[in-house]
Order: sequence, then C-alpha cells, then structure tokens
Amino acid sequence: MQKQYKNNFGLVKVLAAFLVFAGHMYVLIGDTVIPSEIIFQEIHWFGVITLFVISGYLIAKSWERDRNYINFIIKRVFRIIPGLFVYCLIAACIVGPMATNLSLREYFSDSLFYGYFRNVICYAVYALPGVFVSNPYPWAVNGALWTLPVEFMMYLFVPIICEAGKLIKGKFIVAIAGIVCISSIVWQLCFSETRIVFYSMEIGTVLSIVPFYLLGVMISQLKINEKYYNLTTSVILIICSALRIHSIAIKNILSFLIIPYTIFSMVYGAAICGLYLYK
Repeated sequence: MQKQYKNNFGLVKVLAAFLVFAGHMYVLIGDTVIPSEIIFQEIHWFGVITLFVISGYLIAKSWERDRNYINFIIKRVFRIIPGLFVYCLIAACIVGPMATNLSLREYFSDSLFYGYFRNVICYAVYALPGVFVSNPYPWAVNGALWTLPVEFMMYLFVPIICEAGKLIKGKFIVAIAGIVCISSIVWQLCFSETRIVFYSMEIGTVLSIVPFYLLGVMISQLKINEKYYNLTTSVILIICSALRIHSIAIKNILSFLIIPYTIFSMVYGAAICGLYLYK
C-alpha cells in the first residue's frame, strides 16, 4: 500500500526550486523583463522566499526535537558541507576546465580557482578563472551560493531565539520577527543605495530575505493549527495582490502577511483537502 503524507513540503520545495531556476534563466541571458510576479515578487525571488520560509519552519522544529546546541550545529554542518564540497570539486575541477577560455595551466594556477573553495565554509564566491566571462551576466558560475552564508547564519541564531522565547514572557519570536520586518522596510526606503558587505553577505539582501525565514520560525513556535490554512483564501489573497501598489512599505507588509500564509496553505491546506503527495 502506498504511503500517504500529511503535508506537501516536498512538493512545495520542488515548485519553489523550479521558480528559482525559471526566473534565473531570464537573468542569466541578460533579459531585463522577468515574465511575471507572484505577490509583488519576481518569480525566482518568490521561489527563494518560499524555501527560506519553509527552512525557518523546519529548522525550528528540528531544534525542538533536540535542544543540544552542539549536536544541532554538527547536524547542520554535516547536512551542508559534504555536499557543498562535492559541488565545489565538480564545478572547479570538471566544469571549470571545460568552460574556461584559459589554458589548463593558467586555470589551475589562478588564485580564483583556489578561492572558489571558500564556498565550502559558506563564504560565497561566484567566479572561476576565465569561466562565463562573456555571458550577459559575467563570472556567475552559481549565483545561488549567496543564500548559503545567510542560511548558516540563521542556523546559529534560531536556537538562541527559540530558547530566549521560552525564558522571556510574551511572544518573543513575534517581536523579533516584527523588528526585523520593520528594519527591512526601513532599509529599502532609506538605505537602498547603501552597500555593506559582511562575510560575503550584502546587508540589504540579508534584510530582504531574513524576515521570511523568521516568519517561518514564528509560525513554528506559535504552533498555529493546520486547519486555519485554506487554499481558497490564499488564492483570493494572491488575486488581491495583483492590484497595482506603488508603495514599497505596503508591498512589503502585504508580502510578509500573504506569502507565509500562501505557502503553508499549499503545505497543509491542500493536504487537508486531500491533495497529498504519494510515495
């Protein structure tokens, strides 16, 4: 007998990954017009947001199952680093030599080749010597690597936030998520032209994506009953979001409200309606 799942996390993550792939195709070929938006977000950015919301939710759940900080971090390291190391070997030692416009001797002696392996410690490096330099978006061997330092940073902070919420009375995670969401809006309104980089992370980009991660954590910690997620309601909200809104603040506020609800309606609301994945 086939096993029936009680949620659609797997399906939603696959769909999000497809949106990231589809949207980035337009970016990498130099097309400035992305085909469509979902809830005020370009399709590839919506895919990234979806993955971050789900990651925040699942990581918080993982912490609840084992609240030993050292064990938690070790598990996260072994989940990311081995696969990342294999990726770097394939990209730098197989794909790079095939795609570079340099000789193999020049390629393997270039500092960019060795520097690419900093990705293994979640320091995002995108360029390999002589690879994709004539593309419309040059030097980008794997632009998605920027998410890794952000993701690992959240691994470090989520347990602290969750435990602080248990020690401090009130909805601490709600306050933290709210503060970060407001900070994100303020940065976009006042400092959008400012570029500050820390450990390969651009602060503006971090502030645009971390709120969604924390909203996933918040939903996990508040233990919202799955019955409150409804596909029909989320579809109505998505249709309403198609209205032309020019205010950055309003767009962000609506995104913070609608996107997580829509994602978890797909995860749980669809399952409640009987739309399960089967294995």
